[in-house]
Amino acid sequence: MFNLGWDKVDPWTEYNALISITPATADGNWRVDIYGQNITDEENVTNIGDATAPLGFNKSIWARPQATYGVKWTYNF
Repeated sequence: MFNLGWDKVDPWTEYNALISITPATADGNWRVDIYGQNITDEENVTNIGDATAPLGFNKSIWARPQATYGVKWTYNF
């Protein structure tokens, strides 16, 4: 059985961002990306599951990762 009251997940909004920096010259062969995922650091539940008797009648809850930020540098040879 699916879509029961206890296994419904509320909708959520998640904000991600990406800024790419590339050289203005024609021979530019590099790029720097600055990115952020879930930048507001919301705790968003994506799935709720219930296990049956062989697995111990447990409830599993999956959530999106916390805020993640990074810099990526790319160079084309």
